[in-house]
Amino acid sequence: MKNKLLGEIHIEVGVSPLTQSLNFGYPSEEMERLLKLKPIPFIGIYQRETVKLYCDLDYWAEVARKIVKKTSQKFSFFAKLLKDSDEVKRESIKILHRYGLTGLNRFSDKQLAADLKILAYNGFLLSVNSQLSQIADISHNIFTSALEEAIQSSSGFKKSGLTVGEVFNILTVSTRNLPSEEAQKELRKLKGKKQLISQYLAKWFWLYYGHLGPGFNRKDIVKQMKNLPKAKNIQALVKKQFLLEKKLGLTAKGKQMFKAVRLFVYLKGMREQVCNGAFSFLNRLAEKISREKKMDKKYLMYLTVNECLGYLRGKKLPAKSVLAKRREFSVWIPKDVFRTKVLIGQEAKEYAKKHLVLKEEKIKAVSEIEGKVAFPGKVVGRVRIINGVNEIGKIKKGEIMVSIQTMPELLPAMNKAVAFVTDIGGITSHAAIVAREMKKPCVIGTRIGTKILKDGDRVEVDATKGVVRKL
Repeated sequence: MKNKLLGEIHIEVGVSPLTQSLNFGYPSEEMERLLKLKPIPFIGIYQRETVKLYCDLDYWAEVARKIVKKTSQKFSFFAKLLKDSDEVKRESIKILHRYGLTGLNRFSDKQLAADLKILAYNGFLLSVNSQLSQIADISHNIFTSALEEAIQSSSGFKKSGLTVGEVFNILTVSTRNLPSEEAQKELRKLKGKKQLISQYLAKWFWLYYGHLGPGFNRKDIVKQMKNLPKAKNIQALVKKQFLLEKKLGLTAKGKQMFKAVRLFVYLKGMREQVCNGAFSFLNRLAEKISREKKMDKKYLMYLTVNECLGYLRGKKLPAKSVLAKRREFSVWIPKDVFRTKVLIGQEAKEYAKKHLVLKEEKIKAVSEIEGKVAFPGKVVGRVRIINGVNEIGKIKKGEIMVSIQTMPELLPAMNKAVAFVTDIGGITSHAAIVAREMKKPCVIGTRIGTKILKDGDRVEVDATKGVVRKL
C-alpha cells in the first residue's frame, strides 16, 4: 500500500465482520485473476455493528473504467461469469436446503466445518463476480453515466418521448429468475395449504436474512401468500426490451452494455440472496458456540471465518476480551474470505491514522440535492432516515425512506415508503432494483442525502430529474 492514504468509499450499518468476510472480494487473488489487474487495496473499520470501508479511490475509478469498457466488448467474459456463478449458487442452495431449520447440534462439528468452508467460499466467489458492477458504479457512478450517454446519444431517443429513467426501467430488468422468484413459484402452489408452510419456511427462511437476521417466520409467509406479485413473464420482457432498443436505435455497443447490466442485476441479486443463506448459517453457528462457551453472540460475530473453522476442528477461540476490543474498534485488512489481518486497540488506531483519510467531509446546508434517477416519478412526503433493522419501526406508510444504501433486510421499510433516496449506489444497486420492482420513485447516489435531510423534513422527490427538494 506504500504511504498512499485510502479514502472512504462505503459505510454500512447492521453488519458484522464475520458475515461481511464473504464480501471481501475486492483485494483478492480471485479478483486479480478475473480482471487481470492488480487487486484494489481495501480496509474495513468496525465499530459496534457499523463498518466504514476504505480503498484507493483513484485506482478504484481506473478499474471501474476498464470494467465499463469490457461491457461493450465480447460477451463471452460475462457468459462465463454467469455459468460459474449459477453452478456455485446451486451447490450452496443444496446445502442450505439440507440443513433447513434443523438445529446445528444435530450435525457433527466435522460436517459443519466442511459445509461452512463451502458456503463461505461460494459466497465469496459470488461476491467477486457480482462486485464488478459495484466497482463500476458504487462511488463514481461511471457505469450509470455511460449507460445514460448510450441512451441520450441514440438516434431515436428524442423522438421516443421517454425519459432516461423510463428507459432504465425497462432495459435494466433482469431476464433471469432469482432464488426468491423460484421460491415464489412454490409459494403460489401453497395457496389454501397452510399445513405446508413449515416445510416451505425451512427451505427458504434465509432469502432476506441479512447480516444479523432474523429470517422469515410463519407470519411473514402467510402475509406473502396474500400479496404475491405476478410471476415475471420473461418472454414478454425480452420482447419489450428488444422493441425498445430498436425504437431508440441503440448502437451495437449500447445494446451490449445493457445486456451486461441485466446480467449484473441478476448476479447482484442472486449473490445477495445466496449470501443471506450463508449469513444465516454463520449466525446459527455463532448461537451454537454461544451456548457452548457461555459467551454473548454479539462478540462471536467478530470472529473470522478461519477462527470459526478452527473452533469446529478443536482449536481455542480468541478470548472474550479480544473480541470485545474488536467490536469496540478494529481494523480489518483482508486478502480474501479466509485470510484477514485484524488490528485492535492502539495498534488499530495508529494504523487508521497513518493509512486512512479519517477527516469528515464538511457538508454545506442546501435545500436541493441531486442524484441519479433509478425509477421515475414525483412525490411529496416526510423523511425517515433508515439505515438498520432497528430503525424500521420509525417509518410510516406514505413517508420517504432516506438511507446510506438499502439492503434486503430493510424491505419491510421499503414496502411502507412511497419513495427512496440513497447516498450511494448506481443503476444496479439494491435500491434501484427494488424501486423498479415496486414501481416507486427513487433517486440514488446523492452522496449527502442522509447528512442534509433529517427525520420529519417535508421534501419533494422529483425522480424524473433526479432532484430532492426541501419544502
